[in-house]
Amino acid sequence: PDRISLEISENTAKGTVIRTITARDPDQGLYGTLTYSIIGGLGKDYFGIATSGEFGDLSIAKSLDRETISTFNLVVRAQDQAPTPKFDDLSVDVTVTDANDNAPVFTDNDISVSVPSQLKVQSLIATLA
Repeated sequence: PDRISLEISENTAKGTVIRTITARDPDQGLYGTLTYSIIGGLGKDYFGIATSGEFGDLSIAKSLDRETISTFNLVVRAQDQAPTPKFDDLSVDVTVTDANDNAPVFTDNDISVSVPSQLKVQSLIATLA
């Protein structure tokens, strides 16, 4: 199948349309009326697709976290409504980019430092790594 690649920030809100996908079917009536669906791929539950005329609006269905899953590979299908439907599949690779959504955390919570009483103000007393 054909393939497209997208990049989205992990702080993109649920419900945001991240890409409008277009397929064309020159047939008339139900033979040319398309519906879109996500039929497979890693993380398909994180995304949704809504059919709007001849377009499919790919959107975020669940909150994303790059530190948990950084790439998704979806298979989107455009299918006509004929009694024996015809379809085409599109591979969609989604890369989740990082956002500053995590605060630093000290790994050692029990730190003790001895400071001589005659030490000058603004002297270095410890280096934390």
